[in-house]
Amino acid sequence: MKQNDDTHVAEFWLHLPPELAVNQPVSEVLKYLESKYGRDFYDVFENGYYASPVLAEKCCNWLKRANTVGINVRTIGNFWSVIPYALTLPKAQNAIHLLQIFEPGVVSSLYVPTSWNINPEFFSSKL
Repeated sequence: MKQNDDTHVAEFWLHLPPELAVNQPVSEVLKYLESKYGRDFYDVFENGYYASPVLAEKCCNWLKRANTVGINVRTIGNFWSVIPYALTLPKAQNAIHLLQIFEPGVVSSLYVPTSWNINPEFFSSKL
């Protein structure tokens, strides 16, 4: 990737197949995010959160306008992989729904969780 050329970098991610994006080195993903968001990128780590773009919404009407894509974390491997995968999405996609992230239920069903615990198999050593 060329450094200091945000257009080239953005095109790189947009045209990168998701199966290749999720295997990009963490350093490349972080370098891109830093170039895209500047100081705001570090504020997330210092503050421990990022204010949602829909924070000011009074109710869930934003959901009616959202162009949502579902990401199955089980398919892409782990929570870290959501980030490089999301970088390949077109701008028209403005919301992400993470599918089945809770521990499987009594009969190992992904659709009948027995608790609100996040499935530990989705954690990433990269994070």
